[in-house]
Amino acid sequence: FTDDNIKSLYIVRTEWRAALKNLLKDTGILVLPTMAGHPLKRNSKQRLSSEFEDKMYAFVSIAALSGCCQATVPLGNHNDHPISISFVAAHGSDKFLLRAILDMYSAIQEQIVLASKLALPPVIDRDVDTSELLKEKGNNSFKRKQWSKAIEFYSGAIKLNDTNATYYCNRAAAYLELGRFKQAEADCDQALLLDKKEC
Repeated sequence: FTDDNIKSLYIVRTEWRAALKNLLKDTGILVLPTMAGHPLKRNSKQRLSSEFEDKMYAFVSIAALSGCCQATVPLGNHNDHPISISFVAAHGSDKFLLRAILDMYSAIQEQIVLASKLALPPVIDRDVDTSELLKEKGNNSFKRKQWSKAIEFYSGAIKLNDTNATYYCNRAAAYLELGRFKQAEADCDQALLLDKKEC
């Protein structure tokens, strides 16, 4: 940790950050495995080999050395090994990255099922899961005062699951913010038909 080494590290960080910014721009995301190879099994007492550590740090250091943001999404297990992928966006793009992952999360889940050739358990209603995700997106848009976008998400949730009174109540609230009183009243009426306690 001499002064010269620290100066060199700052130079490398600046160059690395600029290279990634040039590659990713404002809306690009680098998708890569979190680990280069199989991770150790859970609770394994085996020490990491230096070769494995080198591979591991090669991926981890992309964000760590450049100051870019990185998020890891677990995908489940394969042969008792935890599997995940990482998403890297340019330095300072944390909100963009998290919103993008939220937007694509259901698609990622579907791809996991397809890739692993596993059938979803019969008790899971994928439309209900997707409708809940759309409701959450609507809630996030509502919090950001993006009323029209919130209405789109709530409408999508209703299209997939038209028996959930909450979706109608939430959409009614967004309609009220836009002064669309007839639509708000219609949604409230529908919510009351479905669940009098909800509205």
